Amino acid sequence: MVSGVNDESVDALFQALVNTFNNRHKLLLFGCGGSATTSSHIASEFVSHWTGIKLPALALTTDPAVLTAIANDYGFENVFCRQVEALAQRGDLVIGISTSGVAPAVEKGIQWASDHGMLTSAWTGSKGLKFSRTSHFPIVVDKEWVGTIQERHLELGHLLSDLVCKHFLDRVKV
Repeated sequence: MVSGVNDESVDALFQALVNTFNNRHKLLLFGCGGSATTSSHIASEFVSHWTGIKLPALALTTDPAVLTAIANDYGFENVFCRQVEALAQRGDLVIGISTSGVAPAVEKGIQWASDHGMLTSAWTGSKGLKFSRTSHFPIVVDKEWVGTIQERHLELGHLLSDLVCKHFLDRVKV
């Protein structure tokens, strides 16, 4: 499906997304740097999909006031875990994206979500295996070059949003 990514991992994450939305829960995504924009892009694909299906997805990377307040008052490593704590609930699915697998803020956000009953998916490259193992649905792009890893993460986001939205579109047509 996506070059360098295990198909079984993608299938499991697809099922988790379907179950999350079926149960009226939401998807939260975050990452730093390029992964921040990937998170935002993927969230937009679920909220405003070309099929007309709209699913609740939120990028925790888009509000500069929230990000800078948390970073200033509690340290940058807490910018995602504090938002997950405030916005997520059991049954939500949380995706943390770290190309390198060594972004403390992303790691801490995934860990907090996992510890508090949310399903989690850690997306990374081949050097981030330790980070990926901290989640229920690890996604590892078997590449080392940052550009390729980020491209595959975005490709995966498009694939998953298409598959999930088409799944719900087919249910609406029945």
